[in-house]
Amino acid sequence: MVINNGNIHEVNNISLHDACFESFVFDRVHNRLETVVKPEWPFVVPPDFDSSESFEHAELKRIRITCVDVIGTEMSNCEYWGASPYVFSLSILNGKKSHLVQRLFENMKPEYKFCKLKSKDDYIEVLIEFSSGDKLRVACSSVRFGEAENDE
Repeated sequence: MVINNGNIHEVNNISLHDACFESFVFDRVHNRLETVVKPEWPFVVPPDFDSSESFEHAELKRIRITCVDVIGTEMSNCEYWGASPYVFSLSILNGKKSHLVQRLFENMKPEYKFCKLKSKDDYIEVLIEFSSGDKLRVACSSVRFGEAENDE
């Protein structure tokens, strides 16, 4: 399943509350940020909005979240409310609500001819809030949800 600016409302069908955050990897060459979470509750999401197929975490066990065409990321790790690897909420933001995207475009200068930023409307912001009070923000063009292969 892929979410972008065109179908951002579909994030309302996704709940990762109490999922355990397992990993975070940024691939600079491909501008991708991948996280893996282990849901504590049934996770049912259509893999393609044109399809009626779905998958459940009972079969998958782990979900890979891939942010594509990443232009920025920001994360706190202060454990404000105590250490916790658990996700409190997942949001996908656009427009003025996407604080990181807004800031990145404010820093852009017209004379930066090699800058890949073109239009704010091309980007969304993935916001993962943790039970610890910490946050992970990723500004990207789209986010993919799929099965994480078993690395064990």
